[in-house]
Amino acid sequence: MTRALQLMSAAIFLTLVILSCTTDADAKIRCTQESPRCDLAQCHRKCQADFPKSVSVCVTNRNPQECCCQYD
Repeated sequence: MTRALQLMSAAIFLTLVILSCTTDADAKIRCTQESPRCDLAQCHRKCQADFPKSVSVCVTNRNPQECCCQYD
């Protein structure tokens, strides 16, 4: 039962993260080394911690602290 609740929570969280990345795409920029206000290393660390096997692209609001992970 506990495991099922954890899986449901994870699924809801993933849905919210993916929606937050895709619904306002024009307000976000891809994290690259050339992005002046994007900390690429920090963004990738966060993405890899949240979704270690699936995420290859980080998208960020113009604030590097608010990076959000997106499937590529």
